[in-house]
Amino acid sequence: MMFKHIFEKRQLAKKLQQLLPFSTHQIYLGNGLWTMDKGVIAEKDLRTKVVLDQAGGSLRGKTILDLGCLEGGFTVAFARLGAKMSVGVEAREISYQRCEILRQYLKLRNLRFIHGDINVVLPQLQPFNIVFASGILYQMADPYSLLKAIHAVCRDFAVIDTHIAQHDSPSHKCSAELVTRTFEGKTYVGRIYHEYDPCLPKDQVEGFLWAAYRDHDAFWPLEKSLEQMLLVVGFHNIIKIYPSSELWQVDHKNRILLVVTIS
Repeated sequence: MMFKHIFEKRQLAKKLQQLLPFSTHQIYLGNGLWTMDKGVIAEKDLRTKVVLDQAGGSLRGKTILDLGCLEGGFTVAFARLGAKMSVGVEAREISYQRCEILRQYLKLRNLRFIHGDINVVLPQLQPFNIVFASGILYQMADPYSLLKAIHAVCRDFAVIDTHIAQHDSPSHKCSAELVTRTFEGKTYVGRIYHEYDPCLPKDQVEGFLWAAYRDHDAFWPLEKSLEQMLLVVGFHNIIKIYPSSELWQVDHKNRILLVVTIS
């Protein structure tokens, strides 16, 4: 049995080595080994601090869902911080493979990953205490439906990290003109962000690890419109954080962090 364990560990290490370095998440694997030399360390990130603060300082007994988890950095961090169960959903194959090798290598029993489009996966899930949606809402042509789906699987609160459109001028190469979108009879204002050419082959889009998975054009609502969406789908007590500290390890320009509760 001991030799079998050693063999399996070596096989995992070999497969892990083939998937290194990661593209974004710097995750500690033990014995001085990290998934990359420089990247987002979830345990030190403002977003993780916000989740912990809202949860009362501990994830013990809590289930948490990480949407569009990429390489699983935050999902792993939540598991290591004591969540009852931490589940990440990732659509792209290479990113999911990295998530899965992490799960196998780290042997965290409270860690799980699901391979699939969040728009398809979300309606199939049971509720979680916490939903974590970082860098995913602004990739949607229909952010309203995603917020509605998040509300449906959220028991306590959600943390949403997203870009928003500016009213007076475009940013991040968004459309110069303001546009409107109507969801379930209500109209919202924002700008269009072009993700990629819709004519590109699927295998090429699969390689855009930080881009939208299925929507080549995304709708970025104005801050006021985003707040209206959250209220309409059923969230309450919206807390807004405008990150600019060194704990925020992404480009924070025109970005907002929202904590929204069910009641």
